[in-house]
Amino acid sequence: MKVAIDVVPIRNTGEMGGAFQLVIELIKGLAQHNSNDQYYLLTAEWNHQYFEAFEQYGIERILVQASSKPQQPVKTTFFYKVKRKIFNKIKKFSKKIFKSVNLTRTSILRSRSIDVLFCPMSAVNYSEPGIPTLSLIYDLQHKYYPQFFTEEEIAVRDNYYKGISELADYVVCISDFTKNTLVEKLNYPQDRAEVIYISIQDRLNGISSIDTAEINQKLGLKGKNYAYYPANFWSHKNHRVLLTAMSIFINKYPELDLHLCLTGSLLNQEAYFNEIISQMNLQDRVLHLGYVTEHEVSVIMENASFLIFPSLFEGFGIPVAEALSMGTPVICSQNTSLPEVGGDAVLYFDPRKPEEIAEVMKNIVTDKPLRDRLVLKGYEQIKKFDNSIMIKQYHELLSKVASVESFNKYSISGIYGDNWSGEAVDISISDESIDRYLYVELILPSVSPHKRGQLHLTINGKIKKYTFTTDSLLVITEDLPKVTGEISIVIRTTFKPSEIGIPDERKLGVQIPKVDIREKHSGKSLKSLHGA
Repeated sequence: MKVAIDVVPIRNTGEMGGAFQLVIELIKGLAQHNSNDQYYLLTAEWNHQYFEAFEQYGIERILVQASSKPQQPVKTTFFYKVKRKIFNKIKKFSKKIFKSVNLTRTSILRSRSIDVLFCPMSAVNYSEPGIPTLSLIYDLQHKYYPQFFTEEEIAVRDNYYKGISELADYVVCISDFTKNTLVEKLNYPQDRAEVIYISIQDRLNGISSIDTAEINQKLGLKGKNYAYYPANFWSHKNHRVLLTAMSIFINKYPELDLHLCLTGSLLNQEAYFNEIISQMNLQDRVLHLGYVTEHEVSVIMENASFLIFPSLFEGFGIPVAEALSMGTPVICSQNTSLPEVGGDAVLYFDPRKPEEIAEVMKNIVTDKPLRDRLVLKGYEQIKKFDNSIMIKQYHELLSKVASVESFNKYSISGIYGDNWSGEAVDISISDESIDRYLYVELILPSVSPHKRGQLHLTINGKIKKYTFTTDSLLVITEDLPKVTGEISIVIRTTFKPSEIGIPDERKLGVQIPKVDIREKHSGKSLKSLHGA
């Protein structure tokens, strides 16, 4: 089996948290699981060198995104200028997903006889017709807590997952909760969605007693009884309610000497956090350490009286599983995926009720037999998250997906989310029994320095040239063969907005509001490749 793994979205390597660690473990484990398989990593210039070390496992790297400056998934000033100046004429011009696009001109997968494309960072950017695709889904938080996102962020996420639903033959989810969300909220076929739990690696184990003493002294934790919560200061992590619960606990049970240790980024909200601490008079009982190393996390977790995890939303909940593996008692939210991770080895609470949280804190602090029982149950629960089991399940699923016929008969690359093309648009088509044709709408906006546009359309080696004027709609309709083939639209009149004083570094060609594959006789759309 030949498997291509898309790691292009990994741009910060070791700083991407749980998803990054999962992908690294998967790549290593899969490459060593079956010597008859061949794995290829689709890389970008910003991570190609990092993944060089994986060649020791017999993995081949393929550089598919060779831009020194990755395209940023944001609306540019240029987009707004063009929208105001040109596209008030186009009524259906709407918000799109703004993402990096594949500008590669060659058939990366088919040329290597790839059996399956695996997208462990969710986005499906390099699919090709006839090659089955598996996407890994982490969570759909915006469907449950839209108040934590802007309207633009929600639109981007909706389009993002819509694209995955249309292109992925199968998806794998990190929890039953995530799978059920995908089926319920996106109407994704249940029989094409699988669940494989995240394994718990040994990254937090193996710290010596000398290191432990030094780290405790350094962090100011020596001699303290404390609850531990590792989380960035995102809204869904629910810090405000946790601090309220801590205040209630201190006032109600002053005889219990308990501190709260927090790690993670405050996301530039230090002033707001300190104001809360001051208002609740928690200066002497709450210690925020900010970013800490894995060694330090290990010491903090292992020496904590218990882990407290009041999150409102999780796709999985890695810290809960890690605490169980280290013999640290856990109390946590009853929401989303967390009961799957904790099983009967943790105590649960309603994360919206600080009084209830305070009572559960008291129970775990004062009842040693309860803590001991939970620790023993935790060692049993953690067996569900064994790394060898995870690798075996992924290999079996990849083999299953590789054996199915992909429903994706078409793919397109080279068009950005704001409808601008690069210097080339590439379309791949697979066999089709009915007569069909290509339908494309193009516009050269007057913001372009070119007065006339020129392009070459190539269908299976046959070239046709087009010339068109600015601000006029060019509609291309060309019959397509029934066999597998390649289509390219090469824009001869490109420009960089930055060269005419607009802060956009992309090399742009024309606006392409719509690309369709249509049935020849009825004109009915067989596949909308771009545009509404």
